[in-house]
Amino acid sequence: MRYAIPIELEIDNDYIALYISYDITEEVEACTKVGVRRAIEEDWYPDLTEEEIEEGIYDACREDSINDTIDVFSSILRKIWEIFDKHGIKYDWEDSWEGDTKYLRVQIKL
Repeated sequence: MRYAIPIELEIDNDYIALYISYDITEEVEACTKVGVRRAIEEDWYPDLTEEEIEEGIYDACREDSINDTIDVFSSILRKIWEIFDKHGIKYDWEDSWEGDTKYLRVQIKL
C-alpha cells in the first residue's frame, strides 16, 4: 500500500503526533470540468442549463471524491492500528473533515 499524502510531524516532550491530510478541492474541480464538458458535448441533459448541469456533476464528483478519500484514510488507519498494536505502542487518534480537507491525527504517547 502506497499513497502520496502530505504528513506533518509534531514532536513534544510527552508525545509525537502525525498529521495526515488531503484536500479534495482540486480533484472535485477537475472532475466537474470534465463532466460538464462531456455532458454538453454529448447532449446528456438537453433540458438543463449549463449551471444546472454543473451543479449536479459537482455534487456527484464531490461525493465520489469524499468516498474515495474515506477509503484511503481507512486503509491508512487500519495499517497504523495493526503496526502500533503489534508493537504495543500507545496512541490516540482523530479522523475527521474540516471543510473539503480530510485529516487524520495520530498522537503517540512517549
